[in-house]
Amino acid sequence: MAALADVLGLGLLETDPRLLGWGDKSGSRQLFRAAGVRHLPGSYVADRDVTSLAVRLAALVRDHGPGQWVVKLDRGFGSGHGNAIVDLRHGSQAGIEQELLSSLRPTGAGVRRAQFFQWLHRVGAIVERRVQCAPGATLGAPSALGHLSAAPASGVRTVLLGIHDQLVGDAGDYLGCRYPARADYRAQAAHQAGKAFSALAARGVVGHAGVDFIAGPPVDGSGNPVLYATEINLRQTGSTHPNRTVRAVVPLALGAAGELVTLDGHDVFFSATDSVLIPACRGLPAAHLIAALRRSPRLSLDTKEGRGVVPHLWPALDRFGKIGVTAIGRSATECDQLTNEFTELLIRLGESVPRSRIAV
Repeated sequence: MAALADVLGLGLLETDPRLLGWGDKSGSRQLFRAAGVRHLPGSYVADRDVTSLAVRLAALVRDHGPGQWVVKLDRGFGSGHGNAIVDLRHGSQAGIEQELLSSLRPTGAGVRRAQFFQWLHRVGAIVERRVQCAPGATLGAPSALGHLSAAPASGVRTVLLGIHDQLVGDAGDYLGCRYPARADYRAQAAHQAGKAFSALAARGVVGHAGVDFIAGPPVDGSGNPVLYATEINLRQTGSTHPNRTVRAVVPLALGAAGELVTLDGHDVFFSATDSVLIPACRGLPAAHLIAALRRSPRLSLDTKEGRGVVPHLWPALDRFGKIGVTAIGRSATECDQLTNEFTELLIRLGESVPRSRIAV
């Protein structure tokens, strides 16, 4: 595609493939270091074998102490599927190598250690200190969404489209998002992401980009979590679709820090997921759900009021009983209520599907 654009003399709307390395785990960390974006201790060059990885970890353990470290495959594995955890108790290279071989724990469902090492040899991996949280607590996972576009007078224009909280599973897998992100770290995420977007623009990156963070414990008296940047995505992220959907269906004003506000001054809230799974809905025609939504004033989208639900992934409903939904409201609680009511509606519709229509 990039070669065709060159022949036609056209610019690309998304990142040139020659720049995609800044979205690898190693490239992301190199850019964070160069741009002064806070990130966790770890490596900046991908290693492709266990021995090299052990050498790298031995040096890091000398500087930062033993504990849990995350091994991240450098590219090609999203949503936590390319991660593994190792508990290091030894500081020697030989001891660390043995721990990698005997106790490395891939976080992706169904991924075995031997398979993970095969991928390691193929694409390489970096290592990163794992953030620990108190028992019973959960770590925040905000993500900044931006768009970089060529501007004739000023080079590249960067726009912050929003700061979302990612909803992640136990393996770090992406389940959905909430907007806006938590207030106690929203401004911090916007500031750090702005530095990353500016650094990407300086390197010629255009199009959609995202910066993911993890929220660590406070390190000062403010009580606010400290954010650490974990990776850059040079593509449309999981939060891009719901963000664009809301901006398309509700008349909004966009603030400099990505704030979404209705034209009558109300803050916009939304939540989104790709994973509303109701097996009984296999065989349910999309037209039935559309008709049911039209009969449901609470769920039917009201663009003037800025509330309601917008389903997506429609083709998966009939075949798999799965659909996505973006819930728009005036509070996070209302968004949760709308999502629950939408799920309950699907359950009722699923009960009406003739068993003969359900795919097997």
